[in-house]
Amino acid sequence: VPFVAPDNLVVVNMSANELAVSWERPMEIDINGELRYYIIEYHILDQSNILLTVNVTGDTLSTVLNNLNNYTEYNVSVAAFTIGNGPFSSEIERTSENVPGEPPQNVQASNESSTTISVDWESP
Repeated sequence: VPFVAPDNLVVVNMSANELAVSWERPMEIDINGELRYYIIEYHILDQSNILLTVNVTGDTLSTVLNNLNNYTEYNVSVAAFTIGNGPFSSEIERTSENVPGEPPQNVQASNESSTTISVDWESP
């Protein structure tokens, strides 16, 4: 089992639905065996009960997490795995905002004065 977490974990916002994740391999002396793969765990911040996991081969040092919610903070963690996983490195990153999927609802405009109108609407 590795003694240390992967070094220099970086999580970068790529779009409204994607985060790019990269890291550096632990030093050979700290791997303590044959590095089989990395475990990437991620979840929406404050929703750790819904944990998603991706495994990538031991020679892979990056991946892209996709199908994420827009404008949402994610906790992303990476660990090396030999016969068991070592400690995790973790970072928090937010996906980008996105355009609304629907137009505003119940839009109403009223004349307030000769130079002012008032517009009210409901979120989609």
